[in-house]
Amino acid sequence: MATYEYKVRPTDVDFTGAQSMLSLCDSILLSAGEDADAGGFGVRNLDEHNATWVLSRFAVERDRAPVSGEHFKITTWVQSLDRIFTTRHHMVFDARDHLMARATTLWSIIDLASRKPVPLEWLENCAVEPHDIPGMNRPLRLRPLPSYECEERRTVRYSDIDFNGHTNTVRYIGWMLDMTAPERFRSHTIKRLDANFIKESVLGQSLTLKLDRCRDTDSFIVMGATPVMLASMEWR
Repeated sequence: MATYEYKVRPTDVDFTGAQSMLSLCDSILLSAGEDADAGGFGVRNLDEHNATWVLSRFAVERDRAPVSGEHFKITTWVQSLDRIFTTRHHMVFDARDHLMARATTLWSIIDLASRKPVPLEWLENCAVEPHDIPGMNRPLRLRPLPSYECEERRTVRYSDIDFNGHTNTVRYIGWMLDMTAPERFRSHTIKRLDANFIKESVLGQSLTLKLDRCRDTDSFIVMGATPVMLASMEWR
C-alpha cells in the first residue's frame, strides 16, 4: 500500500468549477502506474518482456470534487493477483484526510506482438494486500442494451492514441461525457462510473458511439465491428 500526492491544476477543472471526472480518472490511473513502477513491474519493466499493461474494467465513485489548486492524495494497493487479471484498489483523500473518492481497476498484461493476454505468474515482486474498500462494489460486468437513444460516428485520431498504440482509456470516458447535455453537469454530479474495455481501437478506425439517457443512469457503448467498450454513469 502506497500513497501518491497530486494537485488540481487549472486544466483539470471543468465549467462547474471543480475537478472533472476525466481528470479524476486520469489521476487514479496515474497512481496505478506510479505504484507499479515503484514495485518493479511498471510499463518500462514490461517493455523488456515485449509486453504492456491494459485496463480491463474500471469503477470509480466520487463524493466530492476538489477545486483548482487543491492538493489531494491517492492510496493504492494490489488486492488480488490471479492467472490473467490483477485487481487494484484506490482511495482518494483531500489534504485533511477526508475520503473524496474510491476506485477499483482490473488489469491484464498483453503481448505487444500478438496483442493477447499473457499469464501474470512471473510478477514475483508484486505484493498483494487482500483488503477491499469498505462499502464499494466491484466493477460491474456490463452488457449492451437492445437500443440506444442517440448515436454519432467518430474516427480515432492522433490525440486519441496513447503510448500503447491504441485509444487512451480516458478518451473513451471523454467521448461519453461529450454526448451528455451540459445542463446535466450543472444540476447533477456523477456518483459512480463503470467501464468495461473489450477490444482495442486504433488510429484511423471508424467507431459508432451510442448513449442512452435515463434519469439516474446513462449507458454508453463504443462499437466497431463488435463492441469495443461499454460504460454506465450513475448520477445524483
